[in-house]
Amino acid sequence: MAWNDLRRLLTKGKAENVYIPSSARALDNDERELVELARRTIDAHTDAGPDEDGIHTMGAAVMAADYRMFAGVNLYHFTGGPCAELVALGAARAQGARQMRCIVAVGNHGRGVIGPCGRDRQVFVDYYPTMRVIVPTPAGPRSVLAADLMPLTQRWTPEGMNGLDPSLYQDPETAGPPIIRFNPRYLEDSAPAPRPRPPASGTRPGSGRHGWCLKATPKSSCRQR
Repeated sequence: MAWNDLRRLLTKGKAENVYIPSSARALDNDERELVELARRTIDAHTDAGPDEDGIHTMGAAVMAADYRMFAGVNLYHFTGGPCAELVALGAARAQGARQMRCIVAVGNHGRGVIGPCGRDRQVFVDYYPTMRVIVPTPAGPRSVLAADLMPLTQRWTPEGMNGLDPSLYQDPETAGPPIIRFNPRYLEDSAPAPRPRPPASGTRPGSGRHGWCLKATPKSSCRQR
């Protein structure tokens, strides 16, 4: 479906200037459960009453690739405390999750699904470009690809700034197996250690690959490397 057709459908034919990316779709059952988890989390732990400011006013929930769900709340501070989405991502990582499937933020006191801020969108694109993000639209919450929230963006990685990569716009459900990238500076730490040389004296070759043993040691107890 073309973007303009989808926009007219969601706005019921009204000429509203609303950006609806082509990856937008209705929520599935797992995503609706994710929204409910975020709502329950902030309703249970908010520190502000209706129409009041507070430190904890947003809840978020993230779904890992294995469908486990993790929740968090924001920590407001004038220096720029973390949003609820980033807290949830950190909680997921701490529990062993590595790849994320979907994320959502919900406001306290029935404010419903709230879209991520600009900083969070950049984080999503940088670290989880194929993760889905639940956002509000004129037709209700929709699930969209994180990369579609920042069209034509510059993507930051530990290796530096990268331009637009069309592969980031592929839905992980149809794009094939994921590609895991890592920083080259970790290569030296992860490379296998060099094999130790056999002692220069007092030894004789043993049996098997890279085997060695002492002269007085039976061949059956040679150390294998």
